[in-house]
Amino acid sequence: MKDTTLLKISLISALLGIMILLILSNKLEVNQSFISNIDQNEIGSSITIEGVVSEIKQVNSTTIMNVAQLDEMMIVAFNSNITLNRGDYIEVTGKMQEYNGETEIIADKIILK
Repeated sequence: MKDTTLLKISLISALLGIMILLILSNKLEVNQSFISNIDQNEIGSSITIEGVVSEIKQVNSTTIMNVAQLDEMMIVAFNSNITLNRGDYIEVTGKMQEYNGETEIIADKIILK
């Protein structure tokens, strides 16, 4: 085949793939959870919580904070570019993990509300 034909086929395939990914990403949702309802069965899954930042500290490029609803949960954000203060209301989406016997969320996305 000619190089131009291969280029056209690859461009069309790439565009179709991107369109399929966009359609699928709109249909995927991470359910919002309440901290009090989170249990050990959710470790490794992605969740979204909202709450108020009750504590926050910066260690090098890592931000460690507690987010409070009725209960509190530790959130760890690596290389976070967002500036947060105590009392800020945020939405956090991330993966549940257990560290030293405590559950925490490794943040993928933090939105200041």
